[in-house]
Amino acid sequence: MADILRPPSPDPKAEQDASRAWNSMGNPVSLEAEVKLLGEKVQDFDGRELNLHKCTYKVGPIESCRLVKRGNKSVSTLMNNFEFLSNLRHPSAVLVENYFDKESLVISMVHGSFLKWMSTTETNKLFTAGGTMLPLLRDMIMQVLFVVSSDLVDVVHTVGANDKYIVGLAMKDLYIKTLAGGTHRIQVLIPEARDATPALLEESWKNVRQIVHQCFVQHRIEPNEVTKSFCAFIGKRTLESLKNYPDQWDGFMKSTFLMQISLSWRVSKSINDSNLKWPKTSDGKLEPLVQWLLDHDKSKYDKDYSNDYVRLCRNTYKHFDKLPKEIQVYAI
Repeated sequence: MADILRPPSPDPKAEQDASRAWNSMGNPVSLEAEVKLLGEKVQDFDGRELNLHKCTYKVGPIESCRLVKRGNKSVSTLMNNFEFLSNLRHPSAVLVENYFDKESLVISMVHGSFLKWMSTTETNKLFTAGGTMLPLLRDMIMQVLFVVSSDLVDVVHTVGANDKYIVGLAMKDLYIKTLAGGTHRIQVLIPEARDATPALLEESWKNVRQIVHQCFVQHRIEPNEVTKSFCAFIGKRTLESLKNYPDQWDGFMKSTFLMQISLSWRVSKSINDSNLKWPKTSDGKLEPLVQWLLDHDKSKYDKDYSNDYVRLCRNTYKHFDKLPKEIQVYAI
């Protein structure tokens, strides 16, 4: 037989508003909360049971399918965090709806852990052979950041926007919700949130960077240098900058960016001051392809300046379709 538990009633103001709306329809009712355990746990992606008990959660006349997570923080900690956590609204944040004895939370539905989802997902769906995260995994990491920061990236971002920061976020706090059509959405169950301090802010971002690192370790993938830079960038700049970080850029986007910044005089000076040289053969002559490009391009280039070599490359890319076919074939 299912256990019936009596958590506290919902927020008094919410209860008053809901009662007023229900009474206006001629249905007077008190909004007592009731949890009925169904004697079944959520089965993880590897077939094992999670510490998430399926239940029905009833508030007044409204009944819905929810989960009970036991073994959380102390009741006093839950009480201190409940108002904030219950009001946090983000598609990637697990909704905390209530709490009761035995250090238990009533939470929205999830269908497995992020760790087991990742371990049972083929590596080539998450990473390239060269050590770059593919969009499926990277988008999930971005969602975690948005929650934490308030854009494991969106959940971190949401919390931060409320002058709170997540304490102790780890891989075990990440879950997966299966949506219609079989797509998956990451869900963050915030373990605890405290008033914002610079130290807590850095800890929140450090925890997310550690989660990303664990993703690579789980699949025995070595991140490439650009991906390492992306991970190190977490928490250092705006989330919009992180979302558009060049680890996901294709050749066209990289070329477009380089064409734009190469027009800056500051960049031109830096290039001229760098060790970049016009490519030459062992006998000191220009490489044949570079000489062909110079012969075809009637612009003036000074081979004493590195930036002019960059300018030649930029113009070649920009007017590639106008090059003779024999040069196009050689240059690709």
